[in-house]
Amino acid sequence: MSRTDVVQAIEQSGVVAVIRLKDAGKLRSVVDALIEGGVTAMEVTMTVPGAVGLIEQLARDLPAGFQLGAGTVLDPET
Repeated sequence: MSRTDVVQAIEQSGVVAVIRLKDAGKLRSVVDALIEGGVTAMEVTMTVPGAVGLIEQLARDLPAGFQLGAGTVLDPET
């Protein structure tokens, strides 16, 4: 998917859910609820414990066309 396609998909969705949790164990249930509610774009902040691995797993599991990003990326380490 090109950068333009991603931007258009996010614009069409009308909303990007930003997920910031202290308990990473709740991430999947939050994501499932958002998908059930019709959300097709979300950001998982790097403040979620284990965010990189969780984002990788979500990227494999989410439906085609779903837009997933990382947020609160402050430096190369995060």
